Amino acid sequence: DEVQLFEPPDHTALSYCWGSPDDTRTLFVNNTGFQVRRNLWAFALLKISRVWAEALCINQRGQPRRRHQVQLMRITYSRATGVIAWIGKSSDDSSQAIAALKRMPATTSSSARDTIWEELESLFARPYWKRIWIIQEIVV
Repeated sequence: DEVQLFEPPDHTALSYCWGSPDDTRTLFVNNTGFQVRRNLWAFALLKISRVWAEALCINQRGQPRRRHQVQLMRITYSRATGVIAWIGKSSDDSSQAIAALKRMPATTSSSARDTIWEELESLFARPYWKRIWIIQEIVV
């Protein structure tokens, strides 16, 4: 559906790493199929409604229009009811990293803190954190 930028419906903005252009899947939205990269397709399996994802919501075919719409992303993110940072599918090391973050405030020994940082290292090594847009998304 097309909506007005300055009067958007309640929506959640999605911050994610696009992934490889060679690895795509078909995602159906309102009975229309879209070719999307596997990372967005994996997120869609969570079935969260009213999500704004740039690969779907910005016309990727027309360079001038896409450039204009990308400049408006700050407004889209700031008017969202929330932002989901999708860093990828869960894995054993990501589950350990999240558990480590929960333990962090209660940890006092330096060896325990070192272990926590080792567990977090794989989480922060994901491609999500290497994107150009990450700083703008965090600031907004």
